[in-house]
Amino acid sequence: MKLKLALVTAATAAALSAPLAHAATVRLVVPGTTYVVTGVKVGKGKVDDSQIGANWLPGTTPEVVSYPESAIYPSVGQSAAIGQQNLNAAILKAYAEGDTIDVAGFSQGGIVVNDEEAYLATDPSAPPADALTFYVFANPFDPGGLGALLPAGTKLLGAPVEPPPDSQYDTIVIYEQYEGFANFPDRPWNLLADANAIAGLTEHTQTPTSLPSDAVEMSQTTDSRGGTTTTYMIPQTNLPLTEPLRQVLGAPVVNDLDNALRPIINRGYSELDPQGPYISYGHVENVPIFKAVPNTPAKKGR
Repeated sequence: MKLKLALVTAATAAALSAPLAHAATVRLVVPGTTYVVTGVKVGKGKVDDSQIGANWLPGTTPEVVSYPESAIYPSVGQSAAIGQQNLNAAILKAYAEGDTIDVAGFSQGGIVVNDEEAYLATDPSAPPADALTFYVFANPFDPGGLGALLPAGTKLLGAPVEPPPDSQYDTIVIYEQYEGFANFPDRPWNLLADANAIAGLTEHTQTPTSLPSDAVEMSQTTDSRGGTTTTYMIPQTNLPLTEPLRQVLGAPVVNDLDNALRPIINRGYSELDPQGPYISYGHVENVPIFKAVPNTPAKKGR
């Protein structure tokens, strides 16, 4: 009887001391550009890092991945390279501790995510496909982003513009409609759409705190390594270009102006108007990468 009790006690103690497989869900947060050079902030505001992806991943525990987050010194390329190394270390640590892992990268953090997915594609120590999911918010290098107008391999602030890599992991991509960094017209000869996207740059920092309930699914693809990428757009009710006029002319007048301009602006995007050529990573294409969606937005206001 004493032997049996001792064995049960030992087994219980071992079970309590052993790490629980997938006991917690960690949200590894990779912030966007915060500094022009180290110590010199970009603009006045900054996204609360702990809130990046929180609405898409409720109940997760945020852990911010530290890296330079800089644009010029270090360059985006140098900064993202450090970010990829630090993100990789954080992923392997969390997996070794038995956590399930979600990664949420915003803006430059999305470039870091793409670099990490490319690295893990050939890393023999990479966690299994079902242990890790990536969320990318407003990556300017993703399809439909400003960087995607340039040929693949072109360096922008030291970082090579590349399409997202094939990955064994599922990836969720989120961007705001008409936001100039992540949703620039892929028909840049539509100058009205260009001006609207430039005005929409103010929406960039809203993306990582967006709500899934406001999102419209644009596409879903499975790549050669088995990972599925699902892309969502956060539609905008008002055009950024005419937003400053609302305080001057009033909403009814500007709403009428929006209704007149929106079809013209939407023709600058293959995702909204699939007819005709568009640019994808420096190449002129004719088949849209997104499915067309209705002009009626789901999001109320801006």
